[in-house]
Amino acid sequence: MIRCVIILFSVISLYCLGVTEIRAGDDVVLAEVGDWKLKQSDFDRIISYYDEEKRMLIKTAPAKQARLLKHLAETRVFAELARSEDFDKRTDIREQLELQANDLLAKIFLSEKLDAAMAQVGFTEKELRLYYKTHKEEFMTPDEEPRPFEKVRANIEEKLYAEIRTSTIKSLINNGVKEAGAHIYYERLNN
Repeated sequence: MIRCVIILFSVISLYCLGVTEIRAGDDVVLAEVGDWKLKQSDFDRIISYYDEEKRMLIKTAPAKQARLLKHLAETRVFAELARSEDFDKRTDIREQLELQANDLLAKIFLSEKLDAAMAQVGFTEKELRLYYKTHKEEFMTPDEEPRPFEKVRANIEEKLYAEIRTSTIKSLINNGVKEAGAHIYYERLNN
C-alpha cells in the first residue's frame, strides 16, 4: 500500500510540478518514478529506436519531446502500479506480454535482415534502360508520348527497389518459417 501511495505521489508530482531536471554526473535526469530514473542518454537512446522520419520530428520539436517524456514517465508509473498489484503475475497478462515481445523482436529482426539485404541491391544503367524499354507504356504522357528516360529514371529505380523489397520480405518470411519447421494449419480455424 505504501508503495502505491509513493507511486501515486510521483504521478501527482509529474502533473503539478512538471518533470524536473536533476543532475546525475554529466547526464541530466529527466524523470524519476520511485527508484527508476530516466536520464538524457536513456531518452536519446529511446528516440533512436524510432524510424528516421519520426526521430527527426521528435528531435526538432520540443513539444513532441515533452509529450514523449511525459508518456514514458506516466507509462512507468502505471506499470509500477500494475506490478505492485501483481498484474504481471496474471497468466493472461504474461501471455499478452510475451506476444508483444515476440512481435517486436520479430519486427526488429526482419527489419535488420531486410536492411542488410537491400544494402546489396543496386541497378546498372543498362538494367534501368532495359526496364524503361520494356515498360514504356507505364511512362506515357497524357498525349501518349513516352516520357524521356532521364525524367523517369528515379521512378524506375524506386519501383524496382520496391519490387525487390517486397520479394525479399516474402523470401525472408518463407525461409524463416521453413527453417523453423513451422506448420500453419489455416483450414483448422473455426470460422
